[in-house]
Amino acid sequence: IERNRLLFFINLLLFPALAVGIFQFNIFAVARPYSLFGNPIFFSEFAASLFPLAVISLLVPEKTRYLSLINTVLCLPVIIICSSRGVLFSLAISSLLLIILLYHEGVMFQKQAVAISIVGFLFVILLFIPSFPSAVKDAASRIISSFSHENTGIKNRALLALASLKIADNNPVLGAGSGAFRQMHQSAQAAFLYPDNSFDFVPSSYAHNDYLHIFAETGLIGIIILLVLIFSTAASFENAY
Repeated sequence: IERNRLLFFINLLLFPALAVGIFQFNIFAVARPYSLFGNPIFFSEFAASLFPLAVISLLVPEKTRYLSLINTVLCLPVIIICSSRGVLFSLAISSLLLIILLYHEGVMFQKQAVAISIVGFLFVILLFIPSFPSAVKDAASRIISSFSHENTGIKNRALLALASLKIADNNPVLGAGSGAFRQMHQSAQAAFLYPDNSFDFVPSSYAHNDYLHIFAETGLIGIIILLVLIFSTAASFENAY
């Protein structure tokens, strides 16, 4: 696949999802927009995953650059209003790694593109997302509450993580199969609810941790393939630039 065409296609996928999310937030007052995904966490994961590719697209010919500039400007406010703590933490780490990689390779963005991105970001916030300040406050509050031992959300995530490992432990190599977490998390949680009444049952179809979810459903083979994909992509990017 030709690289520039692939980046253009990715930006074409990203733009409508971001536009629908902003529309939901402003017009329908959806506190945490979900766009086309039905869940704000899935939506923010999608946006955060493609955000680095939108930034990288600023380096390619003009046909892709303008669309990627729009996506770069829209991505950050959308991710913030989705208010997913895990995605915000992950984006901060991945953005730092991206900056280090670009600096290491000597890849520098044009000053005009950086200036336009900053101005565009502020313009989008002021014009299209009038409730953005309150969304930032909510996101900050959720992040700060993550460090409190009284946060029930953190305890729920811990229980789902234990349930994921329980499912994976029964099928460590191949996993329990696609969609198994939805079917098996109840019995997996029960193993921890009975001896420890400090936990409460968490109805969920998702482990709220991509790596543990993949590990539970596809086993060691699936998680190894995922890690190979991630590191090979990083290596190919470094070789390309």
